[in-house]
Amino acid sequence: MQELKSLLASPPGRLFQKFMDDRGLMLASLLAWGMLNTFLPLLLGILSLIGLLLGDSAAAREAENRLLAVLPPAIDSLVRDSLTALTQAATGAGLISLGLLLFGGSNFFVTLETVFDLVYHVPERNVVIQRVVSFAGLFGVTALLLITTGAAILGSGLGETLSAYIPALAGAVDAGVGTGISVSALVVMMVLMYWLIPNRRHSLLHALPGAALASVALLLVVRIFPIYIALFGGGFSVYAAFGSILVFMFWLYIVGVVLVAGAVLNAFVEDPQRSVELAAIAARARTGQLEFPEART
Repeated sequence: MQELKSLLASPPGRLFQKFMDDRGLMLASLLAWGMLNTFLPLLLGILSLIGLLLGDSAAAREAENRLLAVLPPAIDSLVRDSLTALTQAATGAGLISLGLLLFGGSNFFVTLETVFDLVYHVPERNVVIQRVVSFAGLFGVTALLLITTGAAILGSGLGETLSAYIPALAGAVDAGVGTGISVSALVVMMVLMYWLIPNRRHSLLHALPGAALASVALLLVVRIFPIYIALFGGGFSVYAAFGSILVFMFWLYIVGVVLVAGAVLNAFVEDPQRSVELAAIAARARTGQLEFPEART
């Protein structure tokens, strides 16, 4: 018992207690639900912007493949089919459809701010600023994707050039450059997300711990999740066509847990005492255990 108390009083124990007091798993569910509603509009909005800038080119197709590469193989085909159907349905609406897609996709960043603000225990931005930040996040992700795609194309060209001189190194260089660019883009996106999305003024350094945790965890999820599906995914097959949807929802939930954990870590590292005490007060208030001084008559 004493060992348990000592563990809970340690920094990792206090961090875990904050995660539980903040209802981290419930926030992950909220984030997963928000992603489920905005994921396809977000992807289609980004791909539409890329299509406007690059047209029907090899670079545009490379950007699409790079964007969808993070998805597990079990749900990759589901998302691609859904994107194709949405694209065909929205073709005749032109700019109006694009505007609606961008608005729907930007809702992901609105949900993300709501969750992060709950972790930091700060009020949300007003509706106008919140929407401006969400669109900035959408355009920022698109720009980052275009930059990484361009860098990947250059890296591929470098690999082809080397193949003419050192054929044995061409494949390794191509794979190494592609992996390095993808990891760098993920880290940059996580840093900017944890720095700019919460309604709290803090330095870029305060965003680094959570960004590092989320980046490593997401890379592990991308690698391990297909293995999990291969070993234990048979249970989803009994649901027939709904099995892929359940796999997709489970994957979104795991991503939600990772993103919430990164925000909790940042809030804790920035101000351990404040973050833990506010989380504990909020937890007691939800269960009716928060005592208020009696009003004087």
